Amino acid sequence: MMKRVLFWFWLAGALIAALRAPSATIGDKKPAPAAESVLILHDASGQYGWIGGLHARMLANLMGHFKLGVKFVPVDNYNPGDIERYRATFYLGTVFDNPLPAAFKREVMASSKPVCWFNFNLWQIADATFQSKYGFRFDSIDQSGYGIIQYKGENLTKHPLDPALAARPY
Repeated sequence: MMKRVLFWFWLAGALIAALRAPSATIGDKKPAPAAESVLILHDASGQYGWIGGLHARMLANLMGHFKLGVKFVPVDNYNPGDIERYRATFYLGTVFDNPLPAAFKREVMASSKPVCWFNFNLWQIADATFQSKYGFRFDSIDQSGYGIIQYKGENLTKHPLDPALAARPY
């Protein structure tokens, strides 16, 4: 019971911190030039599009540890050439089969800059060129499910509100 109470306090604190995170800078710093910043793109469409914005804020908070500027925007607002303007790009695919802008897909494949892809929609760029560039192929998503994750001898269960990301003490 105590673990559940602590989890809910932790979740409330994480949500408050995420909602208070700045969108372009961390702390009182001036915005960093794009070359010294990372770009976080997230899904924002549909009924659950708001989850992408929340995850983008949480990732922006984590990026604050690296003294980098951070800009996050919905992937629908991607501007051609953005990947090359930033030190690295993160894409948070939180909406299953969200249509991605053609310029974004084309530039992910053409760029030598780091692109970190989370969760869904990788299949939209996973062709033979993708396999030869990255050394692996996308086959499918395992939807068989699993309820418990064991880590350092402790059982963690997926949280029903965010089963793809969250785990909590069993």
